[in-house]
Amino acid sequence: IISSTNPAGAENVASGGAELTRYITKKVELNEEADTATVFMNVNRPGSANVDLYYRVLEGGSSADINDVAFVAAPPTEAIPVNERSYSEVRYDIDPTGSFGTIQFKIVLRSTVSSTPPKIKDFRAICAT
Repeated sequence: IISSTNPAGAENVASGGAELTRYITKKVELNEEADTATVFMNVNRPGSANVDLYYRVLEGGSSADINDVAFVAAPPTEAIPVNERSYSEVRYDIDPTGSFGTIQFKIVLRSTVSSTPPKIKDFRAICAT
């Protein structure tokens, strides 16, 4: 993974983005609308790398296409620690304006050194009212 040093805002688009490596989850349609989402993932972050999380939502019952909605950056509750040998759990508290019935995430992996990319595992999201 070799990535530019563009600011995180370069990924706040409906499709594409400035970074080379990104993972977009399937859209999740909730049985009941939610007001917040709490996301956890375990991150292995070398000093030359970082991980960014983005999300996008649709109101419940919306006929809009989620692929037309721009992603929004979600900052972690605490800075992601540099840890080259093990994984650290990182938490994100997401509170979009209004309730939502569909949510989708984008994980961007950035590194300035191709031999030391960041890694993630155990991604999970809890949506609640």
